[in-house]
Amino acid sequence: MSGEVVHITVLTAKYTQVGTSSGQYQCYRSVPDTDATLSFGRSAPITTGISPPGDVRHKTSKQIRVVSFPTAEWDRDGFGPFYCEASKPARDVTRVTTFFKRFDAKFNSRDDLFTKTVNVNDTEVMISMTSLNNPDEVDNVITWMKDGSEVLTSFDGQTQISFPNPIQTSDQGIYEIYYYNERNQNRGGLYRLIVRECPAGKWGPPECYGICDKCYNGGVCDDKSGLCICPNNFKGPNCLESCTSGTYGAGCSQTCHCAGGGSSCNIYSGICTGGCQIGWSGDNCQIPDECEDGYYGSQCTDKCHCLNDKPCDKDTGGCPEQKCALGYKVRNGGVKCQAT
Repeated sequence: MSGEVVHITVLTAKYTQVGTSSGQYQCYRSVPDTDATLSFGRSAPITTGISPPGDVRHKTSKQIRVVSFPTAEWDRDGFGPFYCEASKPARDVTRVTTFFKRFDAKFNSRDDLFTKTVNVNDTEVMISMTSLNNPDEVDNVITWMKDGSEVLTSFDGQTQISFPNPIQTSDQGIYEIYYYNERNQNRGGLYRLIVRECPAGKWGPPECYGICDKCYNGGVCDDKSGLCICPNNFKGPNCLESCTSGTYGAGCSQTCHCAGGGSSCNIYSGICTGGCQIGWSGDNCQIPDECEDGYYGSQCTDKCHCLNDKPCDKDTGGCPEQKCALGYKVRNGGVKCQAT
């Protein structure tokens, strides 16, 4: 229904610090929206407007799309905010933004968070950063920029922004802090401010007559639907229910596949400290050993081409009765269908 979000989970564990290894993030279509359409892009032109590389299907799961940033080409351009967006007919689009920063960044968030959600007309809203390293030259003052284009000269030399009261939706955006003349080093800090379009406890802009359900444990009332958006490890209408040891992620929407019944499943990433259940592999044990229909091979990366999309042999790629799709045939001495 209109106003309901599309459910996705974005995983960036161990991949967000560009400059040390190739960056990567994965976008999972979550139940009940495993048929959602996914797309990727850059949320704001932070130091560059170059689009991310094309996304690819995860090597074994059609529910997961992956974007990789090779170190050699993206050591600098991989810095900044990127998003995964999910859409379905007659549903609100869901966009999840992820920050990629350099391992040698000169600024970091003071509260170790990178996003803050507030309500329109809130007061005393502040963003605070910490300087980790000095500028290359002493006269390079601290500088702020909003959304990659608007220089905020009133905050020069400061490591925090105190917003005028009351805060407005126009204050929403991605804030970047860096030393003057050093922005091209991509060693600045990033923080995203989200401003709900309604005052606290209300939903349904522009009038905002709706009364939100109470959202506990850090849950946020969606200003368009009035529903609680639950953080990791919580679910339910009011975010009162904890995830069981067998689920993880926002709204407990992902299933753990850890050895020992999921007790070692990380509530944010699903990564298993004690290894995976039999039949599953990967960092967070989401890769099934049994190939999905249409794929075969040791890593389920080889595609079979059987008549009427019939499943092929998971080891050899051979099709039932060796009947191939149009444009493919079994060559002499072979078992799998190959292009003619």
